[in-house]
Amino acid sequence: MKYYTIQPSQRLSGYVKSFWVLEDDRSVLNPYIHRTLADGLPELIFHYKGIFDELSSSGIVKSFTSGIHG
Repeated sequence: MKYYTIQPSQRLSGYVKSFWVLEDDRSVLNPYIHRTLADGLPELIFHYKGIFDELSSSGIVKSFTSGIHG
């Protein structure tokens, strides 16, 4: 698994804290469970190369391809 952050340019730094990237080659036989903690910051998310299953109050649903997460 590869996780890293990228600092925004000077021009964006007033609006963007950082860009973060999580890369991994998992399979159905070797799933990855990502857990998040509330930090009070909204996130603009882009899922590259597919979507994922998410646990929600209504069960397991497919994640969005891109959107705002908070």
